[in-house]
Amino acid sequence: RDIRGRTVGFGGRILPSSPYASRGPKYYNSAETPLFHKSELIYGLDAARHPGAAAGYLAVVEGYTDVMMAHQCGVQNVVATMGTALTATHVAQLRRYAPKVVLVYDADEGGLGGVDRALELFVSQDVELAVASLPDGLDPCDLLITANGPEIFRNCLSTSKDALEFKLDLLLQKEAGTGVEGQRRIVDATLSIMALAPPVPSRAGQIRQELIVTRVAHRLGLRQESVWARLMELKSDRRRREAEQAPYSPPPAPSAVPRNEAQPVSVQQSTLERQLVQLLLAEPGLVAIAKQAIPYDIISHSGLRRIATEMYSCHAENIPADLDALRVRMIDRPDLVSAAMAQLEIGRTMNDRTEWLQRIIAGFARLKTDAEKHRMKQALSTGDATDEATLDLLSRLQKSS
Repeated sequence: RDIRGRTVGFGGRILPSSPYASRGPKYYNSAETPLFHKSELIYGLDAARHPGAAAGYLAVVEGYTDVMMAHQCGVQNVVATMGTALTATHVAQLRRYAPKVVLVYDADEGGLGGVDRALELFVSQDVELAVASLPDGLDPCDLLITANGPEIFRNCLSTSKDALEFKLDLLLQKEAGTGVEGQRRIVDATLSIMALAPPVPSRAGQIRQELIVTRVAHRLGLRQESVWARLMELKSDRRRREAEQAPYSPPPAPSAVPRNEAQPVSVQQSTLERQLVQLLLAEPGLVAIAKQAIPYDIISHSGLRRIATEMYSCHAENIPADLDALRVRMIDRPDLVSAAMAQLEIGRTMNDRTEWLQRIIAGFARLKTDAEKHRMKQALSTGDATDEATLDLLSRLQKSS
C-alpha cells in the first residue's frame, strides 16, 4: 500500500516446501506501473509512520514477513524496502516521519554492503542512522516467534549502535593484530565511504563530516589533521580519475549486461561473468580458486573485469578481497563501487557457493572449447588447417563434446 493505505500492487512468495521453490525467484511482485515503483515503495510505512513518530525512529528490516510478524507482535514502527538496498529516496521518505532510521541485520549479515551504503547516506542526508544486530544469526521473523522474542527484538532496536561506530567496530575486529598497516586500511575503508558521498553544501552537513573525522581520529588515536589530509587525498583522487575515464552505466537489470565494445559477447558469457563477480563479492574466500581457473582478461565486460582484477590483486597481496578493499582500490570509480554493492546483494542469494563456482568454471571451459571448435572449423573450411596436429586437435574437440 502507499502512504495513504491505498493498494498499489501485490507481492507473493513461494513457500520453501513447494516443488516450484527452485524454479523461480523467492518473491514475485507486480510489474512496474505508474502507481507501483518497487525501488521507491517502502513496505508497511502506511501502518508504521505514526508508531515511528511516537518512538522517534523507524526500523528497516529485509522482508515482508519480518514486517508482518513485527506488527503482529506489537512492534509497529517497522518497515522494509522492496528487496532493494536503502537509497536516498527511501531515507527522504522515512525522514518525514521520524528523525532516526535503524537498520536491522542478523548476526551473519551485519557489516556487509548495507551498512556501507547507510554510511554514505549518513554523510549526505539529514538523518540519524543506527544499526541493530540480532542474536544467533536469526532474522526478525524467526526471533519474534521465539520465547520472549518481541522483548528481545525491542531491546535490540533500543540499543542499536550508531552506524559509524558499528562500522569501526567491525573493521577493528577484522584488523585486530595487524598493526600499523591494518590501522591504515581501517582509515581508508572508512574515509573512502565519505569520499564517495556527494558533496554536502549545507553547514549542517559540513558539521556532520567534521564530527565523523573527529570520531575516526579519536577511535584510532590519530591526529585530526592527518585524517583530514587523507580524506582530501581520496576525494582528489576520485575527482582526477573521474575526469580521466568515461562514465560507466551499471546494468539496468541483473539479466542485462552491456556488451564489450570490441566484439559481441554471447548471452551465456555475459551471464557467467556477472555470476562470477556476484559470487566472489558474496564469498571472497573463493577468489583463490577462481583466480586459478578464470583469468581476469577473459572477462569481456570492462566494469566486471575491473572488479575481478582488483579482487584477484587483493588475494595476491594477502588482503581480504571484500567490499571494503574494493572501495579503497576503486575510489576513482564510485559508479563501479555502487554496482558492486548491488551485485553483492544478488550474490548473497546464491546457496552452495562452492558448487556455484564449479558450475561457473565449467561454463567458461565450455565456452573456451566451443571457441576452439569454431576456430578450427573455420580454418578447415578455408583450407588453412592442413597440418596433422591441427586436424588431430579438431578431432579431439569433437569427441569431447
